[in-house]
Amino acid sequence: MTRQHATWLGVGSAVVVAVMWSTSSGVGLAVTMWVAIGSMGWTIRAQPRLLGPLVAVATLTPWLLIRANSWLAITVVVTTLLSLLLVGIAASTVQSFGDMRLMAVFGRESYREQEVPLQIGTGSKRVQVARGAVVGLPIVGLFWALLASADAVFAEIVNPAMLPLGRFGTFATAGVVLVPLLRLAATSVPVMHGGEQRRFGIIEASVVLGMVNGLFLLFVFVRFGATQSQPLSDEEFRASVRTGFFQLLAVALLTIVLVSWLRRITQVEQGQRRRFIGLSLVAVVLAATIDMFALINIADYVRLNFNSPLRYWSFGFGVMLLAVFLALVVRLLNLQADRRWFLAAMFGIWLVFVQVIAVSNPDRRIAEFNFANPQVSPDGETVIAANPLIWLSDDATEVIIANLDVLRPMSLSRHSRVVTHLCSEEPTSTWREWNRARRSGETMRGDLCRTAASN
Repeated sequence: MTRQHATWLGVGSAVVVAVMWSTSSGVGLAVTMWVAIGSMGWTIRAQPRLLGPLVAVATLTPWLLIRANSWLAITVVVTTLLSLLLVGIAASTVQSFGDMRLMAVFGRESYREQEVPLQIGTGSKRVQVARGAVVGLPIVGLFWALLASADAVFAEIVNPAMLPLGRFGTFATAGVVLVPLLRLAATSVPVMHGGEQRRFGIIEASVVLGMVNGLFLLFVFVRFGATQSQPLSDEEFRASVRTGFFQLLAVALLTIVLVSWLRRITQVEQGQRRRFIGLSLVAVVLAATIDMFALINIADYVRLNFNSPLRYWSFGFGVMLLAVFLALVVRLLNLQADRRWFLAAMFGIWLVFVQVIAVSNPDRRIAEFNFANPQVSPDGETVIAANPLIWLSDDATEVIIANLDVLRPMSLSRHSRVVTHLCSEEPTSTWREWNRARRSGETMRGDLCRTAASN
């Protein structure tokens, strides 16, 4: 069997998993995950260097038998599909797992990086500065839109009306330059035979990073200044942190992509390396600071309201991004110059993130937090929201049933809503849906519903 056949067999196994089985935790999903991973492992058995990633992914599948969390099940499926794709690419080329270029799989089986002439920073310095400004304008516009929607104070200071062209002019300009921008700058390291390729010069890269760093510095300055200003009322503070953390996480993630992209396409001579690394490190540090702002926003909103799966996973993802930033700093400093490890490191960080989330049992922790931290309504009533409890899986059923009496004296029939939801859950009907948490939850729900019916 050829390496290309190995690739498509592995991808085909993943498609079977995605199409034939739902993303509901249970024996069926766990078995098909193992079949997909095992089939790929069998096809590449002559390349033991690729078995490590597959074994690492396989350690996630037992959680499908233990946790009933649908978010975790979807994450395990996505991780398995991603691993099969990456390992398949490595198997169909002569690359190592840490040196994967996704475009290589669409070419020939043997991967050979070609030496091709590059046009670097052509034109006068003014032309290069203009080229960098053209590339940087839509990037800064996107970052500005995300930051302005995440922070009301920043939106007031950096008002679109203050821009020379206004909101419409800015984004119209970005749209006009999009096509030539893609032709001019969206290049990559050549991996196949081809003609002349163009890379950024240090001037263009410096302009782009300088524009982004200036915007980030302004945001950080405004954010720190806002924390020192007159304190907001409780209602104003709730409103200020209710939205924004997703935008801030998006800014942090896009900065990782931007810096990695610039590092790939920018041709830096030996004497210019410090400038590029310095500007890139500033961008990384500022983006990490923005990521921490997002984590603070999530924590503050949970403290003032309630926890939910979306907020729990978002907080974990923000923490994971801090680890990615650290790996990016190591890459920029070129501490492992003789190895290509960054992509494998990103995949490893993601695996650790999923394992930590699985061990923490998110739904149970969310239920425990919401019961232990009730809110106080404007009229002084102690309140625990019912909807966040209804959203949880059977991982949290034991905690919810143990604390049901806490909901009984509360208004809006919170107790009866939660009981009705628990008793409306259908029992598992086939062997492939069996899951330890679901089976335990069914037993506890049966006892609860019989007691409720007798009353």
